[in-house]
Amino acid sequence: MNISKYKAFLTVAEMGSISKAAKYLKYSQPGISHMLSSLEEELGFTVLKRINGSYVLTENGKQIISYCQQIVKNEENLKSAVSSINGLLTGSISIASYNSMLLDYIPNAVADFCKVYPNIQISLYECDHNVMIDGLTNNMFDLAFICELVPKGFQFIPLFHDPIGLILHKSHPFMSYDKIPVSILNGCNFIMHSSGARDVLDALIKKEPFNPVVTFTSNSDSAVMGLVSHNSGVSLLSSFHKSRIPEDTAFKEFERNFYRTLGMSIRSTDYASPAVKEFIRFVSQKAQSHELYYKNVNISGKESLNK
Repeated sequence: MNISKYKAFLTVAEMGSISKAAKYLKYSQPGISHMLSSLEEELGFTVLKRINGSYVLTENGKQIISYCQQIVKNEENLKSAVSSINGLLTGSISIASYNSMLLDYIPNAVADFCKVYPNIQISLYECDHNVMIDGLTNNMFDLAFICELVPKGFQFIPLFHDPIGLILHKSHPFMSYDKIPVSILNGCNFIMHSSGARDVLDALIKKEPFNPVVTFTSNSDSAVMGLVSHNSGVSLLSSFHKSRIPEDTAFKEFERNFYRTLGMSIRSTDYASPAVKEFIRFVSQKAQSHELYYKNVNISGKESLNK
């Protein structure tokens, strides 16, 4: 089996361009075109079509792309396993994460890991919760830094608790409270995170529901902070953002201790490459030894939000 044509197909599908794919893969444009033609001849149907100057998946292409991704990933895992057996850990790891964890935590973890394993290439992707789950399912990502709300069948390795607070303008009436009772959020002007980015909200509302007046909706933490800075409402925020909120806003704790449990999720460690397995072991050990301790974050790794 010639893996190159599967890589060519996936790269053109991602970039929408044969010329860009050729430059990225270091092939000639005719070479990429030949590989695509060879793949379509082997399959018996077209996988890409050109619309408005860009290549997009055909309906048949959409049905087989996840299998092609798995073929390419299996080859990478095989190479990693061979390198590991020969005593040289190499390979690549694609990691998805919430924005909040990409600010400091993951760059810190990745930098420490790469000092020990410089031959492993790591790609980082900022995604919301739903996109991460889809990416894990479709083999786009090797693992995701995510909360414990993952579908059945996924493995979740907890690392620590992330406290949840309320962000509000310093002129807001709620500033008079030392700690915020959830009940006062009923009927208040509230900036809601859009679907796919509500893991922080879910962690609170599952414990103590409330009914605010939703004034704005956004999937961006930066946009939420900006709207609060303009006194457009209040919102929930991860403690990871606490040190980055605008000067005219405040972060208030709740009367009850609300948090989400953050960790790593993967389809199955049984089929993970040696590089991915070592990354999971490395980060888990760092968390347990408190070497990646973060202010205002209670590192646990053993407890769950559902307990």
